[in-house]
Amino acid sequence: MCKMNGLITSIPALVVCIWIVLRSRAVCEMDTGTIDPNCEADCACCKDRDCGPRGYFPEGNCYIGCIDGYRGGRCNRKCDYPECTECPDSSYRCTKCKAGYYPGSSYNCSSKCPTSCKTCTSSTYCTECIDEYYNANGFNDCRYRYCPLHCKCEHNACVSCESGYYGTSSSCISKCPSACDDCSSQDTCSTCKGGKYNGYEFDITDRLLLNNCTHRCRDNCITCSSYNNCSQCVPGKYGMSCQNECENRICQIEDSKQTAIVVMGVIITLLLLVVISLIAVIAVLKRRSTDKSPKDAGVSFESKTSSSIVGHRRNEDSYSADISKTSEYEKIESIQGQEHEYGHISSAV
Repeated sequence: MCKMNGLITSIPALVVCIWIVLRSRAVCEMDTGTIDPNCEADCACCKDRDCGPRGYFPEGNCYIGCIDGYRGGRCNRKCDYPECTECPDSSYRCTKCKAGYYPGSSYNCSSKCPTSCKTCTSSTYCTECIDEYYNANGFNDCRYRYCPLHCKCEHNACVSCESGYYGTSSSCISKCPSACDDCSSQDTCSTCKGGKYNGYEFDITDRLLLNNCTHRCRDNCITCSSYNNCSQCVPGKYGMSCQNECENRICQIEDSKQTAIVVMGVIITLLLLVVISLIAVIAVLKRRSTDKSPKDAGVSFESKTSSSIVGHRRNEDSYSADISKTSEYEKIESIQGQEHEYGHISSAV
């Protein structure tokens, strides 16, 4: 009987607890924990849960507004559209949408932004771009993309990866295997690091075929294209598979000779190019000086000399003519004087 009385006493308390929980879930249609059903102490749909009894509703209002997707004085009503974050209390319109959407002509936030936009106001105007994209050159649709760290880009697109990385579709964020210099995937290397090679293990076709540069070259090989084809041997070894031993360092005094011959050839070629260039420059300068000097100078001198001689002769001829004219005048005057004197004498007689 005592147990029955205790159970009966606890039922009302249990009912109250269940009602509070259900009330708290119904306010925002989500489990937010126990809240004040009168909106006087704690409201899950109010910004910062800031609510209280002051305001139009006697049971309380949200003081600083609603969380995204809710409306009303007590923020207990959902917006009419799922992508809507702000909506007027007495309207079926959205004034603000979730990231990646904009209100559109129907104001229902069903219109999507361009793929490179984080937020937008239309299909051509992005207010914020997603990472790696930006607006420029008068365009506002986030069409420009920063070149990712390990990419080689053309027209804002990653077209190839730097050495040691692969995956242009994922902006070259994947690293090649440690033995690869270049690769197209985790299992396919195009260039191996020193001491590794692709192909069949030990060049035996029945063995494992790998292309991720995991096979090791022979011990005497520094680099190789296959197990039996060494491209560089360790010092003191030579041969296709570096199997031969050098004697008295002949293989090395040979390497030095070849290196010296190559170096000397390069030096001689450079010297020849310099000498040929100098000869060409000197020949051009000589030709220019020859074209300008003797003939032109001679012609100029001759023309000047002949001009002066002609002028001098003209002056002399003019002087001679003047002298001859003077002599004739003097003769005439002398004759006239004699005739005058003779006339006087005749009249006197």
